[in-house]
Amino acid sequence: SIVFGILNNRVEIMINDLFNVPNNVINSLFKIGSMLVIYNGLFNIAIESKCISKLSKLLNNKVSKIFKIDDFQIIELISTSIICNMLGLGPANMPVAVKIIDKLRSEKHSMYNLTLYIFINISSFCILPLSLITLRSSFKALINVEFIFLILISSFLTTIFSIILCKLIYRGKDNE
Repeated sequence: SIVFGILNNRVEIMINDLFNVPNNVINSLFKIGSMLVIYNGLFNIAIESKCISKLSKLLNNKVSKIFKIDDFQIIELISTSIICNMLGLGPANMPVAVKIIDKLRSEKHSMYNLTLYIFINISSFCILPLSLITLRSSFKALINVEFIFLILISSFLTTIFSIILCKLIYRGKDNE
């Protein structure tokens, strides 16, 4: 960037922008940090009010069919994580994801289950992308319905692809 600034006679602008970087970083951290605090709070309220557990019960059957897990507590945690991602509260999902990964390490078929969970968590099927909407609005970007619809379709397809890919990778393997 220094060479580009010199070649284009924009050294003064480049130096001014360079000194504005810390200020811009702090402003961005406040925007993103406040969003994380709010969504963690909302997620904790949803957990305490049993809203998340009621929603996750709808997924428990499907989760138990794609994972090789006998522990119902882990299945409920994975369902909770999926619900969190569906609501677009991915940043609030981190404590749940850490618990899941810690518990899956000691389970039978741990490599398959860990890989599948990480694939699903990364692809994160999202019905309502709250985090993205908040980020876009805090940085003055347009929020349109087409954008949300594209996220819904693409996240659904990547989640299905992730499950199929993991099933293909571990097909016929009986790992511990």
